[in-house]
Amino acid sequence: MKGLADGVTTDLAILRHLYDEAQQMPSSQAIELLWQGLELVEGPPFDADGYDWAHHGTQDVAEASSLIERSAAQLVELALNVDDVERARGAITQGLRGLPGDEVLYRLRMRVEHHAGNLAGVRTAYDELVRYLADLDAEPSSPTVDLWRSLLRPVQA
Repeated sequence: MKGLADGVTTDLAILRHLYDEAQQMPSSQAIELLWQGLELVEGPPFDADGYDWAHHGTQDVAEASSLIERSAAQLVELALNVDDVERARGAITQGLRGLPGDEVLYRLRMRVEHHAGNLAGVRTAYDELVRYLADLDAEPSSPTVDLWRSLLRPVQA
């Protein structure tokens, strides 16, 4: 079976290390480590010529996808805790580079826009997801639709 030789350091290994380190750090340092990891994301995991082996018989694609999603989610949470909307948006943008159409990331994007008071941004994020999924003959999941509705619901006084 094809794979990487022992001793080869991959972006996946670096992302994993940065994510693990971020779990032990104060928020400000964790934000920087998670951002460094997400900056490695240039597209879907192992989506280039010669990486067919990563899709068969290994968990590399699944692990990379999970790490991208978890890193972005944690970075969004930490950034919003310090009201850094731009960093939160950047985390989502990087995550979507690797995981286009990922509903978890689109739900995060809607939450970020809602946090920023940008209801048009909430609608835009949802509409983009709907178009992406329509190309796959799919629809947003119930949790996504429910979140979208709750974020656009008028506040009761």
